[in-house]
Amino acid sequence: MNRTAKQLIYGGFYLAILTAFFMLVYLTVSEPVPGCLNGKQDEAEEGVDCGDVCSSVCLPVNLRPVAVQSVLGFSATPGTLQVLAKVQNPNTTLAARTFDYRFDLIGRDGKIAASSPGTGFIYAGEVKYMVAFADDHDTKDIARVDLKVQNPVWEKGERFAKPRFDIQDRRVEASETTITITGRLVHRDTVDMPKVTVIAILQSAGGRPLGISQTELDNVVTGEVRPFAVVHPAIGGVDPSKTELVVSARRP
Repeated sequence: MNRTAKQLIYGGFYLAILTAFFMLVYLTVSEPVPGCLNGKQDEAEEGVDCGDVCSSVCLPVNLRPVAVQSVLGFSATPGTLQVLAKVQNPNTTLAARTFDYRFDLIGRDGKIAASSPGTGFIYAGEVKYMVAFADDHDTKDIARVDLKVQNPVWEKGERFAKPRFDIQDRRVEASETTITITGRLVHRDTVDMPKVTVIAILQSAGGRPLGISQTELDNVVTGEVRPFAVVHPAIGGVDPSKTELVVSARRP
């Protein structure tokens, strides 16, 4: 073996030793990177492949689904169906940043006459209203309305907290043709809201819903006081003092 070949062999040997030494030092002083798909609870994770550094939140064993408490359908004007649903998130520490839903209009023959799908959200421990409007249908054609909620994407409640709003100077005025609810929305949260929905629920003296309407306010900035108006066709039996206003906004 000539001298050059020996130098190459010895050089490669020493290079391998140095490489192994530096790799050992690196692995010793550097923090391990958790694998969020390795089926193990790494040091920085709160559970197996979940929590903290992983995108998925750790779900408790007693996790409960979003519950549909009630679904009401009524025709405030002929040929239109208004749907008012009340849903509840019984989990007080987890919010659903998004979920899929579908309103099914069930005809008198028991078949689905129409469906209205969409995506929604609900905050931790929240009881909220969901509304839908269907043209070319009314209560004479529809036996009931079903609501299905599925595929929630869960998030820690503190990371997806319900925004804070106040309503001031609320007034309800009725004429022969319309019922108009006006007021001022006060945005008391620290984050600007791309869209805020104000829902008006018209009720009888006994608190039975008779009609719903809503308006949307775009780009409501923190600290802003924004006037709004919700208009509904005039209907009989409404007690203006029982009108309920609900504010809904999805935190960015």
